[in-house]
This record gives sequence, C-alpha cells and structure tokens, in this order.
Amino acid sequence: RALCIIKFLWETTDEEHPATTNGIIEHLAELGITTTRKTVAEELNRHLYIADRVKPLNEKIYYTVDGINTAINRKKQISFR
Repeated sequence: RALCIIKFLWETTDEEHPATTNGIIEHLAELGITTTRKTVAEELNRHLYIADRVKPLNEKIYYTVDGINTAINRKKQISFR
C-alpha cells in the first residue's frame, strides 16, 4: 500500500498540484485496495523518502519492497525463493 501511495504521489503531484487524502483513497480503490484516512496517514508518516532517484523501468520492485517492508513491520518471517 505504501508504495502504491508513493508511486501515485510521484506520478501525479508537484508543487502546483498537491494530492488530497480522498484522492489517494480513490486511487487505491481503483487498484482494489481498501483503506481509511487513518491508514493513509500512518503510511505517509512512516518517513519513506525518494529524492533525486531515477524511476526504475521495472516497477514490480516497488511492490516487492512494499511486501518485504510490510512483513517486517508486522514481525512476520520472510523467505526468498
């Protein structure tokens, strides 16, 4: 979820076009992700920063890293195949 939010913000916002929480929630809903205002705020407060980085061509990495980060935060065991 966090990486979907970051990707959305990266691709659709700038200083003149800020995002709203409702806009983020609507975007996540389009992706089949249900969430609340509180959850969006928690995701954004995790202090994830992307600065001066080139966007990777394979965006699957966003979802992989998000899955690993979510598992770690939930204190779940992860393994790699």
